[in-house]
Amino acid sequence: MVIPAHADVIEHSGHRYHMIMGSDVKRDGMFLELLVDGRSAAPPLEMFYSDATGTFTLNTLQTASIPLEIVEHFIRQAQRCLPPAKQDASDVATPTI
Repeated sequence: MVIPAHADVIEHSGHRYHMIMGSDVKRDGMFLELLVDGRSAAPPLEMFYSDATGTFTLNTLQTASIPLEIVEHFIRQAQRCLPPAKQDASDVATPTI
């Protein structure tokens, strides 16, 4: 089951890029998807954080021309938002990219 939790929108070069964060119970982790102009049948980019391994994976799900600034922003957002927060700071693993 996929549970969307947060949406972020930025504009660049006449396009609106939507970032949607959610939880994926089947894959045991969280994701951030990038949609272009809200009309993508599937997101061109997805960053997935695995709770099981503590690693990030960048998936390209369809062909799209995305400006480098948007890709860089997308990666920064994923690094900031996806790793789950822990109560005890000693339990926080450094994610591997």
